[in-house]
Amino acid sequence: ASIGHEMNNQLTIGYGNLEVALQCMAQKEYGSATERMHCAAQALRDAFELTQALFSGVKPDFHPIPLSLNLVIADFLFVLKSFLRKNKTAVSFSAAENLPLICGVEAQIRQVLFNILCNALQARPDVSMRIKTGYQEKGQMVVCLLCDNGPGMDRAALSTLFQPFHSGHASGHGLGLFVCKEIISRHQGSLTVQSRLGEGTQFTISLPAHRPSQRPPL
Repeated sequence: ASIGHEMNNQLTIGYGNLEVALQCMAQKEYGSATERMHCAAQALRDAFELTQALFSGVKPDFHPIPLSLNLVIADFLFVLKSFLRKNKTAVSFSAAENLPLICGVEAQIRQVLFNILCNALQARPDVSMRIKTGYQEKGQMVVCLLCDNGPGMDRAALSTLFQPFHSGHASGHGLGLFVCKEIISRHQGSLTVQSRLGEGTQFTISLPAHRPSQRPPL
């Protein structure tokens, strides 16, 4: 079920980018159309990998490599440009300078970012989000904060937030944040949340900084 949920997310991104590409072609903006088609192709490649995993009955491949979290987020926001515009969602990104690399699977990190964004959209359709990266010397962790101006959550909602098939939204499946937690745990990191009713929500992703002599997580 979780793989099907993620596949639906990637198809949504791919379809949105293809729609924009067609509009650009009609307006003879061929450069922009090509960019959107590349974004759609990336989303469809991710969906294809998930489909292969679904039919084989195993989890998607986990082959982590050194990554720049700043670049992953910047590329993610670029691919989602049409999706954000369609949903009238404002997202700002503050990238920390000289941020150490992480060791991870880019497609899976993108899944986490997208699921958290979708969770915010379900709570408030016109939500705004601030994304900020940083580094914690203690524990040598690369950190990503995702803060929204949504309605927030009470303690009862927070207590079941990462449990499968528990959703506070009528249109939710209760799998998105559960999948996020699983992915970040597999990357040997942590995913935490802070929220209060009427004050929005902040998710914190913490991932170990990559060291050249470090073996990738299994």
